[in-house]
Amino acid sequence: MKSVYAGKGLPCPKCNKQMHTKRHPQITQKELNKLYYYSQWDVCNDCRHLQHYEEYKVYNKNMQIYINSKEQENNLLDLMRNF
Repeated sequence: MKSVYAGKGLPCPKCNKQMHTKRHPQITQKELNKLYYYSQWDVCNDCRHLQHYEEYKVYNKNMQIYINSKEQENNLLDLMRNF
């Protein structure tokens, strides 16, 4: 599914041209199957730089998570504590 144009973004950190803000036209099962996804992001049409921002990060709290190691479990617990 293609993203849709949502307005003008910040200047590109690589080439300093105006970036475009993009977003999902709808949230699909693909996004919901992830621990988190970004609701919108900026893309530079000149150098193709992609920029994500923490304020647009959406966590899926009801997702079933499979943990393969103690290290992954500790990382996940740290992430959840800071959320």
